[in-house]
Amino acid sequence: MEKPELAEGLVSAAAGQPGVESVANDSDTINTLIDWAKTIRLVGVIIFGILILISLFLIGNSIKLAVFGRRREIEIMKFVGATNWFIRWPFIIEGILIGILGAAIAVGLLFLGYRYAFTQAQLSLPFVTLPDPQVILQWLSWQFALAGMVIGALGSFLSIRKHLNV
Repeated sequence: MEKPELAEGLVSAAAGQPGVESVANDSDTINTLIDWAKTIRLVGVIIFGILILISLFLIGNSIKLAVFGRRREIEIMKFVGATNWFIRWPFIIEGILIGILGAAIAVGLLFLGYRYAFTQAQLSLPFVTLPDPQVILQWLSWQFALAGMVIGALGSFLSIRKHLNV
């Protein structure tokens, strides 16, 4: 069934068929599962948002430390006439690399967790079909890498703007 919300109509239609004595109606179970799925989805979105904010904070702090450690070099570059973007780019690239590294770690952990869940689901619920872990890995890898690059660049850019008077 594609839409569990239509279970009542299906039960009514099946009960009206000739030769059908009774139809089991598990609408309470279906509604409970739908509510759980909505709750899990909402919690996932909230956790995802919190993790993005934490990532921005950590990347920003890393860049702040890098700016602080290289402040003498930055002063010299300003003194000899380096453009603002010439000074900013190394920090932005560093943030992108931090984001890619974080994405790689996340993909690895997600792959291991999903592979474990996939194996357990195959053993416990053989009638449930889940995508193969390799397919999930291929599908999510580039998305996580892209998100890591964007979050890393954004965190770096915001941190540089705040901590570097350039």
